[in-house]
Amino acid sequence: MKMEPLISMLKDMVQIDSTQYREAELGEYLTRILEENGYTVTRQEVNTETPKEFPSRFNIVATKKDPTLIFMGHLDTVQYSTRDMLTLKEEGGSLFGRGAVDMKGGIAAFMQALLDEERNDHVGVIFTVDEEYELKGVNNLVKLPEFKLLHPHLLVIAEPTNLKIINEHRGCYEIHVYVRGKSAHASTPSEGISSIKVIHACERLEKLLEHQFFRDVPSMFDTPSMNVGYLQVGRMISAEDNPDSTYAIDENSVNSVPDLALVKIDIRPTPQLHSKGIDYVIRKFEQEVKKERLTIAETRKPLNYGPVSIDREKYKKVEDVLHSLSIPVEYSEMPGFTEMGVVYNALKCPCMNFGPGPESASHKDGEYVDTASLEKTYHVYTELIRTYKDEQHE
Repeated sequence: MKMEPLISMLKDMVQIDSTQYREAELGEYLTRILEENGYTVTRQEVNTETPKEFPSRFNIVATKKDPTLIFMGHLDTVQYSTRDMLTLKEEGGSLFGRGAVDMKGGIAAFMQALLDEERNDHVGVIFTVDEEYELKGVNNLVKLPEFKLLHPHLLVIAEPTNLKIINEHRGCYEIHVYVRGKSAHASTPSEGISSIKVIHACERLEKLLEHQFFRDVPSMFDTPSMNVGYLQVGRMISAEDNPDSTYAIDENSVNSVPDLALVKIDIRPTPQLHSKGIDYVIRKFEQEVKKERLTIAETRKPLNYGPVSIDREKYKKVEDVLHSLSIPVEYSEMPGFTEMGVVYNALKCPCMNFGPGPESASHKDGEYVDTASLEKTYHVYTELIRTYKDEQHE
C-alpha cells in the first residue's frame, strides 16, 4: 500500500483544531468524505454547557445498511502548547502532531481502509465528541435511536494500543460531594469545625477500599484506585449574597474557619467493588465524614461505569487476521476508562480498542504515531472489512 493518501488525510485532520468544544470543523470534514462515498450520515448535536462562541458540535453515525462491522473514533484531542503542533511533521519514521496517535492516526487508518475497499456497505462509522474531557459525546450517543438499532458483530475503537487487543479495562466512578462544617472567627477556631478535615475522611476511604477489595492476582483488577482530583475549601457564601448557586465558596475569606468543601473523587472500581456499587462507596464516605463531625450537604455522580471484561473467544476472527499479517496476537488490560465501556454496556456486542502506537506518546507535547505501526493498523482494518463483508445478521 502507498501511504501517501493516508498520511495526507492525517495531515488534513491534524491541522484542524479539534480541542474541547472545537470538534465541529473536523466533524464537517469527515461528514463530507462519508457522504461523497454513499454513506447516510446522522448527526446528533451535543451542546450541553458548550460556550456560545463555539459552533455546534455533534456526534456522527454513518451507515449504508445494518453494519456487521463498525469503526469508532473520537474527534477531540487534548490541548496543545503551541500552534505548530497542528502541522504534521515526518521525522525518523514517525509522524508528529497533536492527535497523531490519539486518535487521528487510527481514524485516518480506518477511513482510508474504508475508501480503498469497493465493498464497504457492511461497515458503519461512528464519531463522538468530548471523549478527552467529560464523555458527553458517547453518553448522548447511546440514547440516539439510530445507534440503538445497530447490531454489529464487532465494534473497533481506534484508540492507540500498540497493535494490542484491549478487551478489558477498569470502570470509573466520579463523585462530587459538598461537605459542611461550622464557621467561626479565625481568632477562635476551636468554636468552629473546619471543612478541610474532609481530607482525612478521603484518606480513610482510600485505605478502606484498598484493604477490603484487595485481591492477590496479577492483574489491574487486583485493587481499586482512588484519587482526590479536586478540593476547594472556604467560607460558604450566603444565599442572599449568591442567589445563583446553592453552594458557593468565598475565595477571599481568610479570617474565618471554612465551613464548606467541594471534593471531587475519582475511583477506578474492580469487579468486586462494582458488585457493591457507587452508592456503597458514598455510604462509606459519609460514615468517614461524620467521624470528623462534618455533614454531607449534596452528592453528585457524574460518572458511574463498571469495569469491562470481554471473553477472548469473541476475537477469534481478529486473531486470524493478525496471524495472516504476521502480527503477534497480544491482549492487554487498560487501567483507565474509555468509550468502550459505555458502548459495550449499551450494545452488548464484542468491542475492542485497537490501533497504532505508541500509546505512551498520547497527550504529550511531542505526540507522534509510528509510521510502521500506522501502516500495519491500516492493513488490519482492511482485512477486518474483508472478513466481515459476507457475515449475515441473525
